[in-house]
Amino acid sequence: MKNKIRAVPRPFRILGYLFLILSMAAMYVFFRSYLLLFIVVFLSVVPWLSVLVGYIIAKKVRFYVRITNEQNIIPGDDISPYIEVYDPLYIGSLDIRLTLEAGNKFFTKKEENESFDISLPVIARKNRKTEGRSFIRLPLTATLIGVYGICITGVCVQDPFGLVKYRIDMRDKKDEIQKEFCVLPKSIGGKLPDSETISVGMTEVEESAKRGNDFSEVTDIREYIPGDRIRDIHWKVSARMQEWMVKVRTQMAGMELSVVLTPEYDEKTTEYIMTYAYQQLREWSLYESDIRLLIYTSGPETVQRYMLSAPSDVDDAFKNIMSEHYTTHLPKGGDPSQAMDGIIRNLYPFMGGYIRFGLMEDGTIGFEAVEDSVVCSKGVSV
Repeated sequence: MKNKIRAVPRPFRILGYLFLILSMAAMYVFFRSYLLLFIVVFLSVVPWLSVLVGYIIAKKVRFYVRITNEQNIIPGDDISPYIEVYDPLYIGSLDIRLTLEAGNKFFTKKEENESFDISLPVIARKNRKTEGRSFIRLPLTATLIGVYGICITGVCVQDPFGLVKYRIDMRDKKDEIQKEFCVLPKSIGGKLPDSETISVGMTEVEESAKRGNDFSEVTDIREYIPGDRIRDIHWKVSARMQEWMVKVRTQMAGMELSVVLTPEYDEKTTEYIMTYAYQQLREWSLYESDIRLLIYTSGPETVQRYMLSAPSDVDDAFKNIMSEHYTTHLPKGGDPSQAMDGIIRNLYPFMGGYIRFGLMEDGTIGFEAVEDSVVCSKGVSV
């Protein structure tokens, strides 16, 4: 896609060149030297060629943000993203200035993202097969969990003589100039809660969402009616009857372990809560019971629900949760745990109890079984 550009003259640089041309012209008038005449003509033509070359470069140059390892990143890992500039022309420029914005979506609000500039040369291509490439590696280390974003927000290309700067419109290049990567907590395993705590969090459901499980029983077979699910078609009977036949199912009860995640107003405490909950839920997801994870959001659905049937489901759920600032998941109220409990009981009045991850009354991070205001805590020290 061609770049949309806007030319911005550099008046002091242009005045400097005009002064140089006028000085050489005055010397020619005084000395009447053909060499000085050649220099005057040269200085009068070359700046225009430089401006034209700069415009062509700005039209053709491409730039990217690349991350070599986007998977399995944990706190403390060296990310070091690359900012690359590609030039398909046999001409280059001494400078292209890129403005970058970086931040952690979970712990940094958009208006608090850090912005900084980097400067690179535009290297001309040397042969037909290889484009000119210049790059810089940013020394970035992920210190906190969350979803990080790096984006090029501004590009300014300078012509070879530096007379004009060309600002490139970035609105049509979102996929090329921004990268996101998720930093998940270290997966060091966890321990299952005792049977009493599990029994409080268990909720009876009509049909489990766990992959591969179907808590229903086939009681009859009938002709297909538009709107029936494809999964209910009885293929063998349909082949024998020469018409579509579907299974009539009777739903049977399954069980889900309901878990509620409650961040705190303090950033560091929230990081501990997320880390501990991630490690425990990843271990719990290896066992038979489905886990229904609930977390508040200020969005229209109020509470987000995630079904955790495998460690990969836990990874996906936490990536989604951490793509918003952590205060988005804090219900209004003095005590987040009490406010969250009221929301859960209003939205799910028939849910007998659940397991809550968050800050305990004794100042530790852990989980507790909540059932009719009776709490049994299982915490760990922060």
